[in-house]
Amino acid sequence: MTSRPVPGPLTPAWKELTAHAKRIATVSPRELCAGSARFTDFSREAAGLLFDFSRQQLDAPVLTTLGSLADAIGLRERIEAMWRGEKINITEGRAVLHVALRQPQGAGIGGEKIARDVLAERERMLSFAERVRNGDIRGSSGRPFTLVVNIGIGGSDLGPAMAVEALREYTRGAPRCEFVSNIDGCHLADVLETADPHSTLFIVSSKTFGTLETLTNARTARAWLIEKLGESAVRQHFAAVSVNHKAMDEFGVHRDYRFQMWDWVGGRYSVWSSIGVSLAIAIGRENFLRLCFYKHL
Repeated sequence: MTSRPVPGPLTPAWKELTAHAKRIATVSPRELCAGSARFTDFSREAAGLLFDFSRQQLDAPVLTTLGSLADAIGLRERIEAMWRGEKINITEGRAVLHVALRQPQGAGIGGEKIARDVLAERERMLSFAERVRNGDIRGSSGRPFTLVVNIGIGGSDLGPAMAVEALREYTRGAPRCEFVSNIDGCHLADVLETADPHSTLFIVSSKTFGTLETLTNARTARAWLIEKLGESAVRQHFAAVSVNHKAMDEFGVHRDYRFQMWDWVGGRYSVWSSIGVSLAIAIGRENFLRLCFYKHL
C-alpha cells in the first residue's frame, strides 16, 4: 500500500500558493490575458481532450507552484496506486477501480482477475440486454417486453436515466425505459397505471439490495405483478443488479437475470457497470460499448 500522502496545508508549496493567492487577487483578468501567448501557455491537450484554463485567475508562478503541490502530496503515486487496485478510498477502505469498467479487453487494470471479472460480467449483461431488446427474452405469457422499469436511487438511477434521455436518438425500436427512484408512491403508480404486466420488465438496481427507497418500490412493483399474473411470473419479469445474492434469492430473481457489481464501483460511475443494463437495453450493445470505450475506438 502506498504511504499516506502529506496533507497539502503542511507543505511549503501550500504556503507559497497562499501567498500567490493574495498576490494574484489584485491582478485584473484583462491584465492576465494581455499576452498573445496566453492560450498557448495556459492550455493543455491530452487523451483527445483540450483543457483551457487561460481565462482562470493564475499566471506562470501559480501554475508552477500547483505542480509542486501535486508532487509534494504524492499525486502521481496515488494515481498509480488507483490503477493497481490499492485501497485509496481511505474512508471506506476500498479500491477505486471504476476506470476498469471503461477499458477494452486486455487492459488489466487492477490485476488480471478484475479484468476477467469485468469482461465476463459485461458480456453477460450485454447478452441479456440484447435478448430483451430483440424480443428473445419474454414475459411469462410469451410476449416481448415493451416497457423496462428501472428501480433504483442515486447512482443506480440517475446515470442510466440521464444517459437514456441524452441518447434517445439511439433508442428507436427498443422497449421504452422508465426510471423510478422516489419513495413517494405516486412516482411508481404513475408508471404502473399504463403498464401492461404481460410486457413489463422490472430491474431492481441496488448494490446492497437493502436500500429503503429502492426496496419499497420494488416490493410494490412485485405485489402489483403478482396481483396481475401470479407469483410464478416474478422470475420472468424481474432482473436485478446487486452483490447480495441471498436477498435476490428471497425476492425471487431468476439466477440468469441477476448481475454482479463490485464495492470498488462508486455510485456516480456505476452507469458503466451492470447498473447500465437498462441503458444497454435502450441503446443496444454497440452503442453501449461506444459509450464505454469512445477513446479506444
